[in-house]
Amino acid sequence: MLIELLPRMLEAARINRPYQLYQLPSGGGGSLLANGSWSGVMGELTARRADLAMFPLTLTSARSQAISATVPFLDSGYAMLVKITQQDNAYSFLLPFQRDTWLLILAALAAVILTATLLHSWTRRARHAALERQYGLGREAPRRRRHERVMQHGIETTVITLSAYTANLTANLTVSRLGVSIQTLADLKRSGNMFGVPFDSSVSKYFRASNDGVANSLQASMVEYRDQAAAVRDVRSGAIAAYVTDFPGGAP
Repeated sequence: MLIELLPRMLEAARINRPYQLYQLPSGGGGSLLANGSWSGVMGELTARRADLAMFPLTLTSARSQAISATVPFLDSGYAMLVKITQQDNAYSFLLPFQRDTWLLILAALAAVILTATLLHSWTRRARHAALERQYGLGREAPRRRRHERVMQHGIETTVITLSAYTANLTANLTVSRLGVSIQTLADLKRSGNMFGVPFDSSVSKYFRASNDGVANSLQASMVEYRDQAAAVRDVRSGAIAAYVTDFPGGAP
């Protein structure tokens, strides 16, 4: 894509002269070396072996002092590529409702059972009293209907609750089974596993020279990758716990 833009950029700048393209073997953006020179793309520009670099370069403070760059086309922070794992929870059946909702359901169920039991007992006593007195049989039916009405409402409420529970349980189980165990650098440090970064990039420079104690302590676990596809394969296979980059496409 960048190479395709080059003729248009030269035309817009009214530069009409032949040029030669070559690919940098290291493939990295470059970092400042101990002797004051640069490696990677930065080294080609500062040593004047190249007049122009078409590269998704992260413009750090040190780099901006050594070269001139176009207007940034993307602002982004560091991203971490990790493997999604399957997570099982013995209490997954409780996920659809919050604790307060469960308590209300249990309280309502207990109230329905208690009310139905009392009405049933009341109906039996009324029936027995009517039989003993041999009249008032007509008073038994309304009380029995009250009992049946309470049971009917209880069944309807139970069906509605079960429908909501089933729908929410399915959604929660689908989402909760896909989990990410590493979300921050602190999580990465606690895991104790190796992780990858783009070769000779601002990301690797950050871990080596950062004032952040967590990032600085991860140097020993850092592996630099020249090939992003290889890093992705290692994340999927579990060879490394994460791949940290400063660009969604893996640009160093």
